Order: sequence, then C-alpha cells, then structure tokens
Amino acid sequence: MQKPRFYLGANSPEGFYGYFQKAYEPDWKVWLIKGGPGSGKSTLMRRVTELVPGSWEEIRCSSDPGSLDAAICEEKKVMLADATSPHALEAGCPGCVEQLVDLGEGFDIAALRRNAESISCLAGENKALHRQAVHYLAAAAQVQRVRMERAADKLDHEAVRSLAKVWFQRMDLQNEPCGRVRQRGLCAVTPEGVLCFEDTVSLLCDRIFVLQDDWGAAAPVFLACLCDALNAVGCGHTLCNCSLFPKNKPEHLLLPRSRIAFVTGNHAHPFAMEHGVNIDLRDMYGAHRPGTKDALQRILAQETHLLEAAAGCMYQARLVHDELERYYISAMNFSFVQKKTEKLAAEICAAVE
Repeated sequence: MQKPRFYLGANSPEGFYGYFQKAYEPDWKVWLIKGGPGSGKSTLMRRVTELVPGSWEEIRCSSDPGSLDAAICEEKKVMLADATSPHALEAGCPGCVEQLVDLGEGFDIAALRRNAESISCLAGENKALHRQAVHYLAAAAQVQRVRMERAADKLDHEAVRSLAKVWFQRMDLQNEPCGRVRQRGLCAVTPEGVLCFEDTVSLLCDRIFVLQDDWGAAAPVFLACLCDALNAVGCGHTLCNCSLFPKNKPEHLLLPRSRIAFVTGNHAHPFAMEHGVNIDLRDMYGAHRPGTKDALQRILAQETHLLEAAAGCMYQARLVHDELERYYISAMNFSFVQKKTEKLAAEICAAVE
C-alpha cells in the first residue's frame, strides 16, 4: 500500500534544519536508531512498517530521497527515527518516551579501524560538500528575499487576508476533530534538484487548491491567515514551510481528515495536478505590479541557478556518502540487523496493544 511521504528536515541557508523533536508528544513511544552509514537503519524502519499494522508515514532523507529518516504512525503514537548526524536526536525522557536501538553492535570494529583513515577523509569530504550546498542555498534565499520584499511592497495584504477568510468559511470543518499542528516538509532541495511529493497531496486529499503566485509574497500571507483561523478553532492541520525559510514561511497546508490541501504553485514546484483548482493570487498586487515579466524571469533564473548549484553539491556529497557506506556495509553483520528488526517489530506490537 502506498504511504504518504514527507521530509522532517533538509539543508537550509542556516545548515540542516529539522522538525524531528516536534514530531511526537510525551505520550508517544519513540525508538531512536543509532548506527553508521550503511548499517541498515533505513531498511530496518521500512521493514518494521511492513511488519507492524497501521497507517505509516515515510519520512524521506533529503540528502538521499530513496532512504528513510523516520517512520511515523500517528494512530499508534509511534515513531522510529534515524538518530545520527545531521539530526543527531537524543532521548529527552529515556525509557519513558524514547528508547535507543544500537545497530553499531553489528559492526566488525577491527575491519573499520583498518580503514579509519579513508573513512575519516570521506566523512570530511561529505561534510564539506554539504557546507558548500548550504552557502548556495543561503545565496538563493537572499535572491528570493529580494523578490518577496519587492512584491510585498505592492501587495494588497488586506485583500489577501479577506480572500483567505472567504476560503476558510467555505471549508466544511464541522466533523474535523481538534488536534495539533504537525510540521512536515513537502518540498526540499535534494541531489535530484527541488523534489516535491505531489503524490502525497493526492493520496491524502481530494480537494486540492493550488495558490498561483509568481512573485511569492501573497501565498505566505494567505496560508498564514488560514493557519491563524484553524488555530483559533483548535483544528489540527499539517503545515509545510519552505525549506529556504523553514522557520517562518508557510508554503503548503494539508487537512488530511477533511481531505483538503492548499499548495503553493510556482517555478520551483508547479503542482500541475489534474484535479487541482487554481486560486490565482497574481491579481492581489493590484494595479501596481512588482515588476515586469522580464524582471521576474531574471530573478527566477538567478534563484534557479543557485538551487541547481546546491543540488549539484548534494549530488557529489551523495556519491561520497555511497563510497563511505561501502566500508561500513562490508563490516556489517546484517543477520544481526534482521534479528534486531524482528525483535523491534514484536516489541512495538506489544507496546501498542
């Protein structure tokens, strides 16, 4: 069965930024998985989601979207998470909430130490490439900030907020239970470029509204207004911020229980969905346009170039990481991982009965 995919962290202009600690509550059961690259953490999590019944979310790794950073089952209040760098999760309430799973016990330590110099060099090269990617992302964010500030000066903020209130009134939320705000990432800069999980939106929502906003100042205001209205009535929702501004720029909003989604469509993620309904925010700038179409295209070209440069660094970093993994894979006892996986799955089943 297809599982919804999200990110819980990604490279940002300030370095790696994640929402891992905010993904669970004190009444959850969380397993933090430790181990080096290639130790089977992602395989373990994927296999547990197969062995333990439930509606699981796959939290993908933005540095390698084919791998898992975590797996979450909201209905059972269970989370499995890769607790190694760069997220480096630590237990806040060991035993009460979080438990550690150490796959490092399966390493042939002597074999790893024989290759310590090569491993150390590759690890350093990987970190350096990610630092370069962060510099490019910081530059891209600066260009985007210029675009948004230029547009914000021309934006009719009150008209955007009024439109958001109209759409909030149109949503039928009478059957929507109270809940918490979940923070997730739907789009991120990856080694494959800007990668968005459009299939997750289609999987979770039937009514999809695409906010068309070339200049990028109107959609965040619209979504922030919707979030304020939802918070005022205590309605739970999933908020996805922009990976370039992960602290304060809303980009997508999902209400899976009501199967409603508002997503931002722009040059980086067009969201050309068959069943999506466009909400055109381009008229919200009134008669005073932020600039000409040519001016917008020049700014977008600069952003695109910098995002591509960041993705290129991350692609090179993944190649280095793959080489690093080979040393660990050759030193790993995977029968140990298999036994650990089966034991963990049984432990989770018993814990949530």
